[in-house]
Amino acid sequence: MSGSPRVVRTARLLVCALAVACSESTEPVSRLTMDLMVEQVDGPNIQLAQQGTATIECTVTLRATAYGSGSAAWTGGKLRYFVGGSGSAVDSADISAAEVRRGWGDSTIAAHATQLTRWTFEGGFPFSVQFEFAYREAGLRQSQTVTEQFSCGSNDPTGSVTPSVQGLQVSARDGVLGPGGIVDVSFEASSGAGIWQSLVVIDGSCDVQQRFAEGLQPHVRRYTSLTIPKTCSPGGSVVVSVLVLDGAARQASITASNAIPIIDQAPPTLDPILWTPYMPGTGSPLSGTFFDGDTLEIEYAASDNHRVEWLIWEIAQFGRRDSIPVGSALLEPRVRIPLEAGWRGDFQLTLIARDSVGLDGIEQSLPGALRIEPNLSLSSRTDTIQWDIEDLEFDQRRGRLYVLQAFADQIQILAFPDLKPLGILRLSAEPHGIAITPGGDSLLVTLGQQHRTLGVIDLTQTVLQVREIQLAVDLSMSQSPFGLAALANNKVLIALFGQSGPPSNQLLEVDLATGLQRIRSDASPLGSLGSLNIVASRDGSRAAIDKGDVMLRYDAATDAFGPEVSGSFGHRISWSANGSRAAMGLSVFDGNFNHLLEAEPPLTGRAHSSALSPNGAELYHSWNYLGIMATRTSDGATIGRIRASMPIVEFLRVSPDGRHLLAAWGDGAQFSHLTVYDLP
Repeated sequence: MSGSPRVVRTARLLVCALAVACSESTEPVSRLTMDLMVEQVDGPNIQLAQQGTATIECTVTLRATAYGSGSAAWTGGKLRYFVGGSGSAVDSADISAAEVRRGWGDSTIAAHATQLTRWTFEGGFPFSVQFEFAYREAGLRQSQTVTEQFSCGSNDPTGSVTPSVQGLQVSARDGVLGPGGIVDVSFEASSGAGIWQSLVVIDGSCDVQQRFAEGLQPHVRRYTSLTIPKTCSPGGSVVVSVLVLDGAARQASITASNAIPIIDQAPPTLDPILWTPYMPGTGSPLSGTFFDGDTLEIEYAASDNHRVEWLIWEIAQFGRRDSIPVGSALLEPRVRIPLEAGWRGDFQLTLIARDSVGLDGIEQSLPGALRIEPNLSLSSRTDTIQWDIEDLEFDQRRGRLYVLQAFADQIQILAFPDLKPLGILRLSAEPHGIAITPGGDSLLVTLGQQHRTLGVIDLTQTVLQVREIQLAVDLSMSQSPFGLAALANNKVLIALFGQSGPPSNQLLEVDLATGLQRIRSDASPLGSLGSLNIVASRDGSRAAIDKGDVMLRYDAATDAFGPEVSGSFGHRISWSANGSRAAMGLSVFDGNFNHLLEAEPPLTGRAHSSALSPNGAELYHSWNYLGIMATRTSDGATIGRIRASMPIVEFLRVSPDGRHLLAAWGDGAQFSHLTVYDLP
């Protein structure tokens, strides 16, 4: 800071008195002096940044006062930056005349005038700034300077109390420090200049650092935890140190006296998932039924606190064991395990993840959870037909298969079992259900909203024609006929589906002998119905109605409904030929709907379709991408798997003579695929 104006003038008079030529000088005498001082400092404002760092900000207001006479112009300046107690600047920057003038709000300053300027500075550490402003007095060629300095941060940048760190306590969280383990650290630090930053360092087998912004606190007490990397090798050790930095840029440190050994006592963990070849992209537990020649894909999902070295699998029942070297802390590889031909029955799968020190993590399937069944080698033939499949019906007497097609409003007639086309029967409206009468003389079809009729086709005629019977539906409820069943008492039961909810879903009876129709209210409201919701046995003695969550029996001999029973999900109810057994999904019942057994599913989930053989001895059920399973109904045992030529089997039927299995699937409205298997 410059001296007072009075002191400056007195000094100049003394000089002139001693110099003879003073009064003769041609250089004008300075008549103005400048005083610069810190008016105000706002801050410091400390903001925490990422990873334990911080920024510090101050705004300083400077006051300039001119004394004497005349005026001066601001001509520029310089900034010098200092940290700690060092007298040497660590950086500097020139200030243009334009910047200085903007700062003071004027280009000149007159004698006896005062001007203020505000400057904001930000840094990553406490700092001091020295201002040097240059000005040139009017009439003089040389510029003069004025300086002032302020500190942002410690009020005692030189630190009357030097920094210190003490009380270091270090311990392993779990008593033993393994790879990925936690080290608990506590310490204290103090400084007259304030602690700006502390740093905890782990050195040795692995390096870890954790930094903390302390915000210039004069005294710090800190508790923290550091996790050492999983790459930290067992057998080595680590040492913990603490370093602190105060506001005067001075350091202090302390190191723990004892090293901590790295000891691995934690075996790997496994959370395996079995990826089946039948449900792509879907995981399952270690359970399921598989077939010889399949390949299991096991996702180990193994992890270790250091490194998994080996993945091992074993099937002790078949004497097979294999291993795969890996070498990673976290793994999700898929290990392929081929199931060899000739392997049969239950087996137990053991999965092992072994780490670098020989510790094992083990997962094992439950007894009986995994099973291998044979593939059934059946001759088959496949054909593709145009349009969709709404329903199917066999005509055993004439060797025909009737394919009901809703999109085309027609019935396509194929020879069975060779699937050769025999003709097409055009319909007047969209069809929904099809059934053949027990004697095989007539084919019945329900026609939808355009007509709401029952179509009757006399199969004894050479030229097939459709005779329509108008159905007594309630148009106010927009009822339309869907599934139907033809009974031995000449009655036809038709499921009506309405647009007014469950009350509009009713069962209509049509007597083919008398033509009389009535609503069978004794069947109760049926709930939402589809096209395959009511099915009769081949001899017409019994029918079953799918009411959504239960199944209802009808007996033709008594013209009465039996009790309701619950069954697993299935697209269609199926019967044995004489009505002695029924199935819904995987549930098998006797003719009176007493539950006999549940077929064992090969996968979690639900079968897509199922069908009983005519003698009721076998139940066939299809599974997406798996194929068709055959189950013995006497004891529920799995007979084997039939490979399907299509990914999804929507319709599954056994021919009336029990010699053929028909599978069908539509890939949309344009084409459908049919495969006929020759049963043993």
